[in-house]
Amino acid sequence: MATIRIHRKNELINRFRDVVIYINGKPAGRIASGETREFQAISGINSIRAEIDWCGSRELAVDLSGTSAADLQLSGSRYTQWLLGLTIIALILLRILDRHDSFNLVLPVAAPAILALVYDFTIGRNKYLHLEERMIPGNLEAINR
Repeated sequence: MATIRIHRKNELINRFRDVVIYINGKPAGRIASGETREFQAISGINSIRAEIDWCGSRELAVDLSGTSAADLQLSGSRYTQWLLGLTIIALILLRILDRHDSFNLVLPVAAPAILALVYDFTIGRNKYLHLEERMIPGNLEAINR
């Protein structure tokens, strides 16, 4: 048996939701925010996928033929949390400035974040999570694959 070690980043946007890990189409377990877990897999090529609610990641093929372990990194949507953060800051600044026409600026300021969320939860739902191999310093095995 081979081991697949997955490290999930600690991110604010998905902090309270566990991600389900699928190995070769079968649920292998759950991983919480900021957690590192190990999952058992067969030797050879394995298909790894992550899901959170109705969103997920693309399948990642991991070859465990010549090695006993693989290190993977799991993270959420790369741009959504920054876009949401900037939108919230902009909306707060509009409120603080308390301009009489600030209501007319709310939609143009919030539109990019709204469009990003609509994309993430519809067309891009299988690209919401990112699963990739990690390069660990001193791990020549991962470099030679």
